[in-house]
Amino acid sequence: MYPSPAIVADFLLVLAAVFLIALTATAGRPSPRGPAITTHAAPGPMPRAHERDPARRTQRRGAGRRTARPAARPTPAPTPAPVPVPPPEAEGEVAQEPVVTAPPQPPETVVDTFYRDLDAGRFEAAWTILTPAVRSAFGGFERWRDGYATTLSNSPRHMDVQREGAVATVAHELVTEDRSPCGPVQRRFAVRWRLVLAADGWRASSLEGAKRAGPEPAEACDARHDAASAAGRR
Repeated sequence: MYPSPAIVADFLLVLAAVFLIALTATAGRPSPRGPAITTHAAPGPMPRAHERDPARRTQRRGAGRRTARPAARPTPAPTPAPVPVPPPEAEGEVAQEPVVTAPPQPPETVVDTFYRDLDAGRFEAAWTILTPAVRSAFGGFERWRDGYATTLSNSPRHMDVQREGAVATVAHELVTEDRSPCGPVQRRFAVRWRLVLAADGWRASSLEGAKRAGPEPAEACDARHDAASAAGRR
């Protein structure tokens, strides 16, 4: 004998109530893994499968068609100004002290040095005191040097110095002694120097001399003979 439909319906209602009660009790218990997180989607139409991820869609479209981007040109750095670097000293070389230029000698000292060089036979040193114009007036070094072939000494006396800025004038008397066949003879000259101040000291820009007394060495014997003859007549 089968149960009536009414009894079956009541049984199903009781079974549904028990299931709901059990489901409610289960939902109220805390989950051992942590509270359940429910995500609510924003209202609106759901995106289609091919519109959900634009990045992935772009990657799919560009797969196999990678385009190399041109490398950016580096901005050149400004060129620094060159810094002077002193040359390295050689190994074992001692650094030299800076050269201190001494003040130039006075004009009268330069003139006196000229005559001292002549007496010592240092003709090259005396020649450097003369400017090119004076050297040319003497006819060159060899001719000028040969003019002192018989000279034994040069003695400047009574120097008178006049200086105005970089120009100086030195006037003096010069007594010379020369060899001759009849012995040493003396002569006297009036000499006038004009000197200019150059980078390396005073230099003679002009030199003039006039004989005041004394015979020439080649004529010394005749002069003495004439003097002796004149004394005998007296």
